[in-house]
Amino acid sequence: MQFSKPQNFQCSISTAENEQKLLNDNIRSTFGDSLYFFNYDDELKDDLNLTLSSGKKKTLENDEFTETWEGNDEGLIWGKKEAKDKSWKEEWIEQRNIPRDSNISQVSYSEDESSSNIDFQAIKGELNEESNEEKDLSELKKLENCDKASLGQLIGVDYKKNRRWKEKWFRRGRKLFVRKFIQQLCENNLRVINVWFEDSEFNYEPINFDQNGSSWKLLRSNKYGKKILEQKEWKESSDFFNDYYIILYEERGISNETNNYPYFYSKKKKVYKDNSETIFSRYYKGCSGENKNSDIEVISSKYDISSDDLTIDELCLVNSVDGIEYSESWKEYIEIDSYGNKKGRKYGNRDKTEWHEVWFEEVDGSKECDIWYENNEMQWGEKSGYSKSSNESFKVKWEEKKDKSGLKEEKHIEKNWEKVGEKNSWGEKFSEFVDQTSSGKKVHLLKENWYNNGNEVFREKCDEESQFSNQDQDELPVSILRSGEKRGERIATGETWSEDWSESLKKCQISKKIIRNKLFTDKWWTKKNGEKWGEKKTIKLKQKFTCDEKLKILDKDSLGLTQPNEHSYIENTESWYSSEFEEYSDNWESDGLSQHGYKKGIDRKHNNNRFIEWEEEWNKDNLEKFKKYCTWKLMDENGLIEIWTEDQLQDQSGKLTLYKMGKKYDLDNRTELIEEWEEKCNDDGNGNLYSIKQGKGKENWYMDEFGKSNHTGEQWVVKQGFDKEGSWSERWSERSDYKEALKKGENRYGDKWEEEWKEDFKNKWKWARKSGENNIGDKWKEEWREEIDTTNHVSKKNASKKGKKMISGEEWSEEWGELYYGLGNEFMGEGGVNAEYMEKWTNKYATDGSGNKWGNSWGDTWTWSTKVKSWGEKWENNYIKEKW
Repeated sequence: MQFSKPQNFQCSISTAENEQKLLNDNIRSTFGDSLYFFNYDDELKDDLNLTLSSGKKKTLENDEFTETWEGNDEGLIWGKKEAKDKSWKEEWIEQRNIPRDSNISQVSYSEDESSSNIDFQAIKGELNEESNEEKDLSELKKLENCDKASLGQLIGVDYKKNRRWKEKWFRRGRKLFVRKFIQQLCENNLRVINVWFEDSEFNYEPINFDQNGSSWKLLRSNKYGKKILEQKEWKESSDFFNDYYIILYEERGISNETNNYPYFYSKKKKVYKDNSETIFSRYYKGCSGENKNSDIEVISSKYDISSDDLTIDELCLVNSVDGIEYSESWKEYIEIDSYGNKKGRKYGNRDKTEWHEVWFEEVDGSKECDIWYENNEMQWGEKSGYSKSSNESFKVKWEEKKDKSGLKEEKHIEKNWEKVGEKNSWGEKFSEFVDQTSSGKKVHLLKENWYNNGNEVFREKCDEESQFSNQDQDELPVSILRSGEKRGERIATGETWSEDWSESLKKCQISKKIIRNKLFTDKWWTKKNGEKWGEKKTIKLKQKFTCDEKLKILDKDSLGLTQPNEHSYIENTESWYSSEFEEYSDNWESDGLSQHGYKKGIDRKHNNNRFIEWEEEWNKDNLEKFKKYCTWKLMDENGLIEIWTEDQLQDQSGKLTLYKMGKKYDLDNRTELIEEWEEKCNDDGNGNLYSIKQGKGKENWYMDEFGKSNHTGEQWVVKQGFDKEGSWSERWSERSDYKEALKKGENRYGDKWEEEWKEDFKNKWKWARKSGENNIGDKWKEEWREEIDTTNHVSKKNASKKGKKMISGEEWSEEWGELYYGLGNEFMGEGGVNAEYMEKWTNKYATDGSGNKWGNSWGDTWTWSTKVKSWGEKWENNYIKEKW
């Protein structure tokens, strides 16, 4: 058969009966009727006969292959190339200098292709005279502009790629036409897998950057082929113009899916001189009717993709063409500007599902793609992208669904963001389910959000279900159920935190407002070292009654619809803690009127493997009556060591009674009590307080009393006791204008001491006395007094000290005094400042117990800073030794 000019694709692979028909059926060429093939399969298998002519043989050695060629005087040249590793080879032959009037030449001459200016004899003479190989090759190029034609062909085979090919070309003047036929074989080279043709047309023109040089410029090309195993056939054509070139591609075949529908795909690509591009593609698959494998005809000119008038905004979806309905079809339009920025839009339909896509890509890496689908039952889509300026990528998925009855609806949306390369991501998810029934409508919401910034991970979920009494969602729901959870972690420290919660709300039948029926929260935290703590809280609605607004717990999320003093709640809270050294739990409950609680725990922060177990229970009624009982136990692995208890009672008047007690056991015999104590405290609520604490052990006893009265302003303390070191007693009292104290004691050796002091703030005097005695009878005593008389403007100070040794009979005593007089100078004795009149004196006495005595005395009188009188004497026994 002869090759015809390119025509439309009319043949489908589905109609091909065998492989040979695939190769021969309606093959098209750009060469006209002058070039033709016979049996392609046989033709590719036969080598060219290069032994029919003789001439000088040329050989060129390259790094990867060897090329040989030779020719004769009639313009026939031939040769071959072969890889040095024998992996491929080519053989070719070309007939040059075909006369102009030869019937094989069907391409007309143009004036600029005329041979009037070419001296063929000179060219031929130069070739005969020159034997240099490189000059022969260069001079042969002059024949490319000759007015005579040349015709050649080439065959090749590649054993590694399992491919063989044939190429024919026709050249005249500046025109070159090339056809290439390729077969792809299976691994054993026994069966043809794919076959295709490539037709190209070139023009020999000057090179833009060098007007003295020329090159072959591709004007147009056509490629077409068949993929036998995949049951596909395709074609591609390219046309080149001054400012742009166009590439058209078409493909048809049988889909490899279970339905085996035929399909058709086409694409038009237009590339401009500034490297901007427009691309329009379309795809159709399947048809209606009984014959599902029938051909897909060429789309009518109404939808011709070769049209230059299409834009991205005018692209429309075509579900059928010429009355044919397809199981899948789509169209796509793409624009690429001269900087490389891209944008596109795509519409399609598959199995009665319509879909749309809009996208863009920028040269800085920013991009975005939005694709969505729709059919009779649902809509869904996905949007993703990346922003270079914020270095954020994102992805959004969504879905909306409604059943055929229209009674059930679903909505879903999921969003994700990420800081690229920064280990920082976050997102959220939302779902809504609407179910309409005869009794009303139910709305179910699911929410979720999360983040991971590299330092911290967090996730939160929320579930909400609302029940409506009718289909009107604008009205308040009858009931609302909510629940959720939170989870978080700090990666560096390993600390985690969590929360579970649930809530129920209902519509009040009286107020018609939303009120909280129940709320439950459970929060807990953990650390890497094993430390844990948390809190649980439950709030329940009580029966309706009117109560103080301060005691009522309201939900801030219920839109403020609950009226004050309308409802009351029971609130229960539990907080807990656990670590290697400590554990505790704290439970308390309040109903708005009364409260009660219970605590317990273990404290292990003690040496010798000791720990403390403690408990606390308390109650407070609506009359503000408060009760509390606490217990502490110091224990080790062998049992109880110490125990303390505290019992507290307080009524609404403020009267408080407190009782404390403690016991301590022997470490060797835990049943033997070695120490115990108790404390009582009474407060009448009117400012009068009395407490007493007493304890005893095997060798000790003590008692402490304390009293206080706010009415008299007096408070006092009495302490007394003994132990193996001795005994003691202490008493002091105090009121706003007076203080006094008395302390005394005796140690285990018989030594005694006593101390007493008093101070009168109203009458402005102070007095103190100290004394002591050891176990052999030695005694000492010390006393001093200060007083100020603001009426007579007099201040006095005096002190005395005495001592005696029982065995030796030694005694000593000392006394001194000061007197200050003068208006405004009664305090002058302090700091040594001079007064109007001042006296100072001292007396000292001593004896050795044998009858010897001695002493001295002196005195001074001053008026301001002038000494008026000074006297003194020293004596021993009955003799005065010195006097002045």
